[in-house]
Amino acid sequence: MIVVAGLCGVAWANDFVSLQGERTIYTAQCEQGSWNGKHCSGRLAAGPRYRFRALKAHREVIFWTVAVASEPSGKLTDCTIRDGRNWSCKLNA
Repeated sequence: MIVVAGLCGVAWANDFVSLQGERTIYTAQCEQGSWNGKHCSGRLAAGPRYRFRALKAHREVIFWTVAVASEPSGKLTDCTIRDGRNWSCKLNA
């Protein structure tokens, strides 16, 4: 039983398994300064978090900003989805 729990923990920590198949993107903001390429001349601070859920059967990806709204704030369509981490969507013209 301990081995199974350990394997599940490793899979979850390595993002093989996530709650509801969602992925979260963490961003950074540059406070009291400006971005110069990848470098901040001020103080780095946590930025908004974006959560994505790939819906393979519908060929779409929904996304929203965490802690700002509980409902999806957008949807990407015409997507090729291998799994929750590997997907791409065509741009809408």
